[in-house]
Amino acid sequence: MCQEILKGDLQMNPLFSRPLIAALVLLACCAALVPVANAAACDHPVVPIVLGTCQKDNEASESKVVLLCTDSSTSPASQPIDSYYWGFMVEGRGGLVPYNYNKNARFEFAGGRIRVDHQVGTICSKTNLSTLDYTFYCNIPVAGFTVDRDSGTAPLTVRITDTSQHTPADVTTWQYRKDNVQFSNQRNPAVTFSSPGTYTITQMVKKSCSPVSDAASRTIKVKSASGPALVMSYVAVNMSGVTIPTTTTTTEPSAPAVTTTTTATGVVPVVSTTVPAAVAPAVLSPAVTSVTSPAATGAGAPGTEPVKGTPGTGTLSVVTNPAGAQVFVDDVMRGLSPANIPGLPAGEHMLRLEKSGYGTMRVPVSIESGKTTDYSTGLEAESGGMGMLPVIAGVLVIAAGAGSAYWYTRKKGPGTGGQA
Repeated sequence: MCQEILKGDLQMNPLFSRPLIAALVLLACCAALVPVANAAACDHPVVPIVLGTCQKDNEASESKVVLLCTDSSTSPASQPIDSYYWGFMVEGRGGLVPYNYNKNARFEFAGGRIRVDHQVGTICSKTNLSTLDYTFYCNIPVAGFTVDRDSGTAPLTVRITDTSQHTPADVTTWQYRKDNVQFSNQRNPAVTFSSPGTYTITQMVKKSCSPVSDAASRTIKVKSASGPALVMSYVAVNMSGVTIPTTTTTTEPSAPAVTTTTTATGVVPVVSTTVPAAVAPAVLSPAVTSVTSPAATGAGAPGTEPVKGTPGTGTLSVVTNPAGAQVFVDDVMRGLSPANIPGLPAGEHMLRLEKSGYGTMRVPVSIESGKTTDYSTGLEAESGGMGMLPVIAGVLVIAAGAGSAYWYTRKKGPGTGGQA
């Protein structure tokens, strides 16, 4: 038809004999006939089939959700799709957002449940709509951390380095716990262990754009403070001026109790028992009492058998700096320091001191029948600071009998400057 029109125009107007002008006229003619062809195709319009999907862009979804939606709708070739629409509604965050009129769409949100409306239309003005429901969250965090040391001597400071993954700072929170006690929300904290023991550090990471959290743990082993051996000497002198040979007990911080016996002519045996000193970091044990019974006389000759002590009870006096520490004896609370605890059975007991903000101390104490054992110490702050060393009084034991008596005093260790 266009050729016939063009032929007639050429015959009527000789100017159209030029080839370029003729081609332009032909194109204009054909373009004018396209609506007529479309009108014919739309005599029987068909509703398009809406197809599409949305997926999370994992690489871009660290601190938010990036949604990529792709259209794959179909329609007859004679009635092609010529319009697209995407709308998004995030649950709990307002109404529908008419976001995009392109074939494919990209949408960002904080995460959660989302409704996606997807509509297409053809040249015949036929449209179709589908609604898709999704639940997307940002990438799940993966907990992880390293420590600069996992064992050592109290007080032990451990520095933590976070190695967690998918944890951008703007949407992530960190929590660190020592056993069951939280001690930091920093990303790379440090923590000090004041008392010996085995501890567990746990890291928990959580993101505001994800309901899923993750945790990781490490074990820290803290040993008692080590140091030079304590040398404890006991000297006995009778009232006649005869010196009994010195009894020396050397106790390593972690060694078991050592019992030594010394005898001298005309004097009953001297028996001293020393409890290990290093029970708590940098804390000495309380005074140790050595008991010597006087010689039993008979026929003018000194006896050689020790007199057995009578079973009974004694008193424990506890003073701390600062005051107000909970005092436990054999895991039974006996009050707050300063405390005077009578009626304790003679023998060995375990003293435990606890105060908020200070390290727990455990010290063995020896109670004698009818006597008072004094124990004084400074508490060690949780930050690792050193408390006062215990003040341990000398022990004076007088045993009368057969016209003689014995007293005992305690020497300091080597290099400490003489007797206490």
